[in-house]
Amino acid sequence: MATPPLTPSYLDMTAFDVDFADAHGLWGLLTPAKQLEGAIEDTIMTAGSEAYHAALAFYHNVQAAGKGRHSRSKGDF
Repeated sequence: MATPPLTPSYLDMTAFDVDFADAHGLWGLLTPAKQLEGAIEDTIMTAGSEAYHAALAFYHNVQAAGKGRHSRSKGDF
């Protein structure tokens, strides 16, 4: 007893094989791309935190100067 083919006649198997190979190849790029994205996000958070702390120190210094409590270092005029 012969089994009938399961592939529909309208399905282009050559195009399917190309699409499947492309998808499989791109899947291999996804993990390294996500790792790079995570590293970039970490760098953004670190840079943002450092900028925030520097801005906060500047703000506190300006606030203290406005109240007459400016602490000058040796290089200040």
